Amino acid sequence: MARLVLGFAGTIASGKGEAVSEAAKILRAKTFSLSDELRHALRKKRKPVTRKSLRALGNALRKKYGTGVLAGRIAAKARRVRGNAVVDSIRCAGEAQALRKAFGKRFVLIFVDAPLSVRFARAKKRAREGEISSFADFRKVDAREMADGEKWGHSLRKVRKMADAVLKNDESLAVLHRRVRALLTGFSSRLLRAVR
Repeated sequence: MARLVLGFAGTIASGKGEAVSEAAKILRAKTFSLSDELRHALRKKRKPVTRKSLRALGNALRKKYGTGVLAGRIAAKARRVRGNAVVDSIRCAGEAQALRKAFGKRFVLIFVDAPLSVRFARAKKRAREGEISSFADFRKVDAREMADGEKWGHSLRKVRKMADAVLKNDESLAVLHRRVRALLTGFSSRLLRAVR
């Protein structure tokens, strides 16, 4: 079983992927992604991989099998890891709860965030397929992902409240890397107790 499992959630274009990469590098951890589970399923069905299709498939799976279904799949894989594990793309409270249940004190949830205008600029720069083109559209999608409307849908507001830490990413990549390192150092005593 994994000694430590770090879970990452975050708003669109918050830099979550960069934080995940840096944490995995520091901890020499195996990385798993809930979104990659969905991407794999879409590709297998020969469907386009867009934000809309990922969200639709994730919602359908959570509605049919429960909100922790994707996290349960990842937890099964992470249990086979001998070292540390990092889980990316936690989008709803049920996923965070499933990982807490699976790993107990060995699980730490980190929420990555940045101001809306900064995230919009990043989203435009990375130009992912199906990403938002106008600030108004970006704001709508962001609000929908934060909302707690559908029991099985995204509920990033709840996930943020559940987080053990919120990582602010409003500056350079170097600053983000320093903040990740500081955050992991800040958790070190708790993490050391958990892995013993």
